[in-house]
Amino acid sequence: GDKKPAIYRIPKTLEFFTVSSPADATQTFFSCRISEIQDVYCLAEDGQSCFDAKVVQAATEKERDQLLLLVLRTGSRLYMIEETAASRDNFLECLRILCIYAQAATGAPPQKKATGGM
Repeated sequence: GDKKPAIYRIPKTLEFFTVSSPADATQTFFSCRISEIQDVYCLAEDGQSCFDAKVVQAATEKERDQLLLLVLRTGSRLYMIEETAASRDNFLECLRILCIYAQAATGAPPQKKATGGM
C-alpha cells in the first residue's frame, strides 16, 4: 500500500484502535480490538528483521526512525510512521498499557515479546 496521512483514535471504552483519514473520520483505513494486537515493533529499537524490506526501503531516513509495525493475532500487519521520535515513544508506551489492560479484561494471552515498548 501507499503512504497515506492518517490519524488514529481510541474511544473512551478503550476497546478499539482505528486509523482513519484526517479529512474524513468515516473513511477508516484500519480498525481492530486493542486486545487483538499481538505486538508492536519499532524499527529504531527492534531492527529490520521483523519489517518488510520494501517498506523499510520506501521510508526516508527520518521516517525509519519513527516507523512502527502493529501485528495482530490474526497475522494482519499495519505499518505506521509517527510524526516525531517523542510521539513514537508516547504511542508505544500508551499502547503497551492499553494492550495489557485489554488482555486482562478479555483473558487474552500476553504479548510474545517485551522489546520495542511492548
